[in-house]
Amino acid sequence: MTDTGFVKAQSDNLPKIDVFMMSTFFASNPDFTSAEIKGVKATRSGRESYGDSAIGYVQVKREGDICIVKARITPEHNVRQKCYTVTATCNEAEETVISVLCEDCAAHKGGCKHTIAFLAWLHRRSEDPPSTSVDCYWKKSKLSSVGTSLKFIKAMDICNATKTQPNPASTQTSQESFFSIVKTYSKKVGDTENQLMKYYKEPSYSEKLSIHYLVSITQNKPKTAEEFIEFCKQMMQTKACEEAALATSEQSECPLWYELRYARITASKAHEAAHCKVLDGALTEAIMGASKLKDTDAMKRGRMLESEVKLK
Repeated sequence: MTDTGFVKAQSDNLPKIDVFMMSTFFASNPDFTSAEIKGVKATRSGRESYGDSAIGYVQVKREGDICIVKARITPEHNVRQKCYTVTATCNEAEETVISVLCEDCAAHKGGCKHTIAFLAWLHRRSEDPPSTSVDCYWKKSKLSSVGTSLKFIKAMDICNATKTQPNPASTQTSQESFFSIVKTYSKKVGDTENQLMKYYKEPSYSEKLSIHYLVSITQNKPKTAEEFIEFCKQMMQTKACEEAALATSEQSECPLWYELRYARITASKAHEAAHCKVLDGALTEAIMGASKLKDTDAMKRGRMLESEVKLK
């Protein structure tokens, strides 16, 4: 309930606080002219993103030309803490701000940031464009609801502006989708190496040897490792293996070499597995295709020797 003599604040009963009233109040009040609060800190305290989400339960009381506005503001550093009570008093006839006080903050005697945030909030409400609807400000602040009823907030809810999705222009001459048109055109001009066609072109015999490809094409997936090995024996023809050997002669310089090594148990991996005591470690990651971003000295030496041997 509101305090005695106060009524719930709405968009049609708040006092008008313009920028001249704000600047005059800050310039004439010694609490807001010290070096600690001048400049960046004052700007951060009055920012819209904090005041609009932290201020709630606003109530208004008028005694002649004097208007008193009281509200509760949620501490920015601890949203679960009790809300601070802030009170702004102004003379509507003389258009002056008499005082803005925070009753609960530890720094309230020196002009805390909550008073700046509240006065800036009143100024923004005065600058709101006129509307036929009436907004009530006697409600819980958004910031104090975090962690209770509001467990999280979506990015789309941060901004109230409605975003309209543009409708794609439809063509009357063709009912084909954009991807179908690009695929057809790429095949027509012979461009099968672009980023899109990479996912639609038929893989070569060498690419069909990939473990990833063999797993993805099986409709009746083998349930055991032995069944999968038998399936691979049927799919891996001698001609395809010979083509893969020629295509991957450059080894680390060839992308197909990495693809065919994916999930393969080589002789060196079998030796490491015989002495490995960790179930889910670096060996498992290496088998599944993980590689180091930076070569060791031994790896660099091996690559140099490999190129020299090929030249000889």
